[in-house]
Formats: sequence, C-alpha cells, structure tokens
Amino acid sequence: MKKTLLILVIILCSLTSYNQNIVRLTIIGKVKEASNLKSPPGNINIFAISTRDSTVRQFGLTDSLGGFSLTVSQTGSYFIIAESTDSYARFPDMVTVDHNGQLDIGTLTLSPKTKELATITIIGDKPVLERKIDRLIFNPQANISTKNLSAQEILNRLPFTTLNPEGEISIRGVAGAQLYINDKPFKLTGGELMNYLQTIPVSSIQHIEIITTPPARYDAEGTAGIINIKLKKDESIGTFYNVKIAYDQTRLPKFNISGDMNIRSKSSFLYISLNTKTGKYYRKEELENYYNVKNKIIFWDQEMIRNRTTSNNAFKVVYDYNFSKKVMAGITVNGTLVTDDMMLKSTSLVSRPSSHIDSILYTDNGVYSKNQTYNINLYTKILTGKKSNELTFDVDYTTFHETQDTKTVTTYFDGYEKVYNNKQDFLSFTPRNINIGSFKADYLLRLSPSSSLSFGSKFSTIRTNNDVLFLNYDDTKLDYIPDTRRSNHFKYTEDNSALYLNYQRTFRSGVEAQLGLRGENIHYTSDTSNTYFKLFPSAALSLPKKNVVYQASYSYRIKRPSFYDMNPFRFYINPFVYAEGNPSLQPSFSHNMELSFTYKRMLSLTLFGILTEHPFMQIPHQDDTYQQFIYNRLNLDKEHTYGISLYYRKSLTPFWELSTSNSLYNQVLQSDIYGVVLNKHQISYQLQLVNAFEISKKHNINCELFVNYQSPGFRGLYDLQKTYNIDFTLSKLFASKILLTLNFLDITNGKISSTKTLFGNINSSFLQNFDTRTFRVSASYKFGKTTLKGRKDRKGSNADELNRL
Repeated sequence: MKKTLLILVIILCSLTSYNQNIVRLTIIGKVKEASNLKSPPGNINIFAISTRDSTVRQFGLTDSLGGFSLTVSQTGSYFIIAESTDSYARFPDMVTVDHNGQLDIGTLTLSPKTKELATITIIGDKPVLERKIDRLIFNPQANISTKNLSAQEILNRLPFTTLNPEGEISIRGVAGAQLYINDKPFKLTGGELMNYLQTIPVSSIQHIEIITTPPARYDAEGTAGIINIKLKKDESIGTFYNVKIAYDQTRLPKFNISGDMNIRSKSSFLYISLNTKTGKYYRKEELENYYNVKNKIIFWDQEMIRNRTTSNNAFKVVYDYNFSKKVMAGITVNGTLVTDDMMLKSTSLVSRPSSHIDSILYTDNGVYSKNQTYNINLYTKILTGKKSNELTFDVDYTTFHETQDTKTVTTYFDGYEKVYNNKQDFLSFTPRNINIGSFKADYLLRLSPSSSLSFGSKFSTIRTNNDVLFLNYDDTKLDYIPDTRRSNHFKYTEDNSALYLNYQRTFRSGVEAQLGLRGENIHYTSDTSNTYFKLFPSAALSLPKKNVVYQASYSYRIKRPSFYDMNPFRFYINPFVYAEGNPSLQPSFSHNMELSFTYKRMLSLTLFGILTEHPFMQIPHQDDTYQQFIYNRLNLDKEHTYGISLYYRKSLTPFWELSTSNSLYNQVLQSDIYGVVLNKHQISYQLQLVNAFEISKKHNINCELFVNYQSPGFRGLYDLQKTYNIDFTLSKLFASKILLTLNFLDITNGKISSTKTLFGNINSSFLQNFDTRTFRVSASYKFGKTTLKGRKDRKGSNADELNRL
C-alpha cells in the first residue's frame, strides 16, 4: 500500500543517472559439436549473460561453420553460453568487459543437455532504446504495459516520432518518413496505412528502428528517414499459439480479435496470423473562411460530422525451409480487406457584411469504399565460402484494388431556413488499381571478422490506373448525366533501377565506420514523361570512449509524390470546398545530417539538420470571385529544419523507471506561392515522458503513465496549434501466459488538431476532433508446447519494396 501511495505522489516527477559504462568488446569464438550429438554447428544460440542479474545482454547465432561474434557494450562480468535443442556449452571462465577491442575465447564443445538443462529458461533484458551507428532501436517488448497496443499506437510512442490521423509519419517535426516492414518499403499511405497498422499487435514486433540517415542498401525515398518495423520469428522448436481480444470505447464502440500460430522444426517454420477489427468512428470538423468579394467580406462557417463503420480484416502466412546448412528459402503471403461506410454531414452558414446569416447549405456525403491489398514475397538466402558470405534474392508482387462510391447532395436555404433556393445532387465512382512488382539481389562479403562489403541491385515497376466518373442529377431528365468536366482517367507508370555499394568496418579501438553510395534511375509516365538519374551518398562514424560514444552520420534523400498526391481527382466536401491532386508534382531532395553524443547508455544528445529543396505539400487556394476553397498540392522552394534532441532514461527506484525524449527545432520555409512571397520561421519543441511502475513483482502488476506534448508549429501555410495527450495503462500477467490490460488513452482529449492560415487573401481556420479519448480492455493468451526456451528473436533475410499509395 505504501508503494502504491508513493507511485501516486511521484508519478509526474523525473530524472538522473544510470550506472552502466559503455565499451565495445567483440567476443569471437567457435562452437564444435560432440560426436554423439545431432545438432549442427550452424544456427546455435549464443548468449552473453550478466553474472550480476542473470539477464541476457547480448545474443546471436553461429554461422554455418560454427563461428560467432558478439559485441557487448556494457561493462561487467558475463557467462558466454552456447545452446541448441539438445546440446549446451559454457565458456569455463567469466568474461570481464572493461575495455574496447576484440577477445577470442576459442572453441566451445557442445555436450548433451541434462534433464535440468533441458528446461532452462533464459530471460532477455533489452533496454527500451538502443543506439547503433546509424539508427535508434526501440524495443516495445521491454515494457509490459505496451504489449496489448497496436503498431499504430506504438508509432505515436516512439521517441521523437508522431503519426497523424492521416497516416503521415514525422520525425523531430519533419514530415515524410518512410515506413518499412521487415526492411521492405511499405507502399500504403493515408487511411490504408492506418488500417494496416491496426492489424499488427505489438506482441508480433521484435523491435522498431528509427533511421534518420539511412545507409545505401535502403531505398533513397523518405525526407525524414525511415521507420522500420521488424516482426518476430520465434526460434523455439515446437508449436504455440497466441490469441488477443480487445474492446475499445470512445464515443462509439470498437472490437478487435487476433490470433497467430507458430510451428517450428529443425528445418522448417510456419507462421499463420488472422486479425479482424470492426467498429464505428466519429470525427467532427469546423472550417471558417473569409472571402473578399469586391471589397466586401463574406464569412463561411462550416461544421462537418463524419460517422463511419469500418471492418478491417488481415491475414499473413509465412513458410521458411532450410534445404541445407547453407541454403534457405521461403514465401510470405499477406493481405487485407477493408470495407468502410461513411456519412459526412456538413452545415454551412454564409454571412454577408451585415453579419446576418444570408444563406444555409446542408450537405450529405455518403461514401462507401472497399479495398483489397495482397502481397506475395519469395526469398532465398545462400551462404557461400568459408566465411559464410550471404547471397539473397527477393521477388515481390503487390496488388491494390479499391472502389469508392460517393453520393453528394447539397440543399440551399435562405438565412431563416424557410425558403428553399436550390439543390445539387451528384455521384462519383472512383476505382483505383495499383500493381507493384520488384526484384532485388544482395551480396554480403565478409572481408574479415571486423569488416564487410555489401552490394546489390534492385528493379521495381509500378502501374496505377484510376478512372473516375462524375454524374450530375438533371431535374429535367430525372436522371444522372455524366459530367465530363470533372470526370478523369489518371494513369501513372514508374520504373526504378538501382545499384548500391556499402562498406562497414569496426577497428580494434572500437571505432566503427560506414560508407555507401546508391544510384537510382527513374523513368515515369503520366500527363508528362521524364527520366532522371541520381546518386545518393551516405556515411556514418562511431567513436567510443570510456563512458561516451560520439557519432556522426549523413545521407542524401529523395521524396517522391504519392499516387494520391498526383491524382487530379476532386473530393468535394460541398460544392464550394474540394481537394485535388497535381500530376505535375516533382520530387524533393534533402541533405540529412546528425552529430550525436551518448553517455553511459542513459543519455543521448543529438544535433540534427535537414535541408530540403523543392518540398511539396498541400496548399490551400481561395477563389474570392466564386467563393471556393481549394486544397491543392504544390512544390515550394526550400524548407530547412535544424535542432537538438535529447533522450534520457533512468531507474529512479527498484519499481519506478522514467524515460523522456525531447526535441527543440527551428523550421524555415521560403517560397513564392501564387505570386506572394512566403518566409516563415518557427521554433517548436516536442516532449515525451514515460513513467513505468512495477506495482507488485509478486503478482505481476504494472502501470505506466505516458505524456506527450507538441508545441505550436507550422506545416506549409498552416499554423498548427499545440496538441497533447496523457495515457495511463494498468496490466497484470497471470501464470506467465495471460496478460490483462486496461488502457486510458488521451484522457484529457488534447489531441484535437487546430490550424490557422493567414496568407495572401486567405483567412481560414480549421479544427478536427478525431475522438481519440479511449477506454480499452484487452487480454492476450499465449500457449503451446516448445522444446527450447531461449532467444526468440532473430534477424531474418532482408528485402525491399512497398510505400506511396
């Protein structure tokens, strides 16, 4: 009871020190099998286990010849253990990690497990955030209170990262981050992306990588960098299952159920998952516009209510097979089916200079959409030579099909709602078909235990075909007549050929260096046709000292318009407000730079800068004569963002851990828009604070308080107001198998988006309430039979291609 009271008193307090020193000692050796064992020397689990608390601090796998290499970055004493299904070995002496360099411990000889060792359980203790030479690694499994969330919610908890309701990912205030799943670009954006992320439970995530200066083997796409979600493959031999159910209550209810099955033998692996989420969603929007018509101000006040019912279903099947110690192949098939039925009702009040309401418009927008996404991936990994160099091939094919049928009816009244003036009624049918194919080959050449050279090629092709039909209701013919002015047929093709080369080396002093160069040749055809070739260099350097690590990195990036950005289709909120794409958009290019300082693994400080040429974004345009408000997309001149970010983590007490991430940055945007010079400057900051509490270790009860604050800033012409949210989570683990979680999300309802635009003739404000205040109760149950309890995460083969739909 005293502990609970103390938690309530200190729940919003923070900060100081974590007592682990950083070094980089690489431990190398070899595993030898005994003659009476069936275990091969390849793919043996290797663990570095702390003698202080018996937790795994580092782990890995042997190569096909039994060799291994572990880099341990925390001072202390360790046991080095090799383990497989039926065998076990331990280095007889403790290994002391107190210096940089390399230590060869020789050969470990496997012996049969005793009955006691056959049931050994090794517990991994990963930090929430790890810094590598070119990325930050976030481990959601390190915190039990996040385990019943979805990937969509976790992305909003990533340090320095935000995911807005439209599916746009920003890192440290810079929009345009590219999403990857298992090292592959993910080609869905907007609502389709949000729907897919809801189908990924956190329990299936190994870790998430925040890569702000990506190396050459990744596509050059993404201004702010890459968010790479690595999904787990369980290494336990046997069969087990995981089932999760959840109920959400916002203004309207939602329900989710998911399950997965893992079957692994010594030579094969099968994974099947199913996920379904159904529910009702509410959203309220308010738009205010001032028009100057012949020096007279006309005021439009619009309120829009969106109610939609969504059914989101997803499946995934993975099968891997080891043909031999050196050849592995697999297939992955996944898909989603989403149906969405939305009713948008808007009321527009039009006031003349006298401030009296002149007219009222009522608009009903009924939108029914259905989309299907299917993806198949074939991959092969071949180990070659004595050093187990890796040759990998990947073939991907993705197809996306969507139909969207819209009926829009606007009724006009006078200011007293008594006189019926007019009525507009039109239909639109919007089929979208996108097909994406890619082939990728990579070769990893291990030059020595401390250096490697990787190179590869990739070809991808994209075909999109959208044929939009508008029909207006004709009162005289009592029928709908095609509107050729607003109908359009949009086709887009793109072919991308790429080659890359990347060199990485770790010196005996612990210094790591990485250099890369990627070349991409793009040919696209739409309303216009163009071909261009670009080189994208990248570099990273890591310099460890006794208690600190200094790092520097650079990457040249590109951001290409999405298919939605370029599609000239018009989506009407009412006859006077609509959004449309721009087929003439050009890609933007950016220089991403970082200097970072990490102290004792408790503190990370980073200076960063992103210099972008010709950024493109949604720009409002106001036609005073016709009183129309149009959302278009344009290329601007330049946008620069530079600042400083801080991550800090500390165990304040045995039951209270605090972590915080903060970013302070300055945005600069300069351009000429519709003949008006734009020169915007804004200093903004973002704060995330996580308090994790172990209420009862004996009864496995934990709670977490999460606080997020985003100060005012801007995006293009839009001045963004502050947003904030407070989440509270309470969880209990029963019998190490059943996890029950209660989530209270956005308790204060502070995630309301509010923007203001004052530029040229535009005087507009826009408010969006996404109904994010949520109470959730969820439970997950894991069961089955395994014969090896140990490391459950491994690096699978990598590939590339899926993100701009």
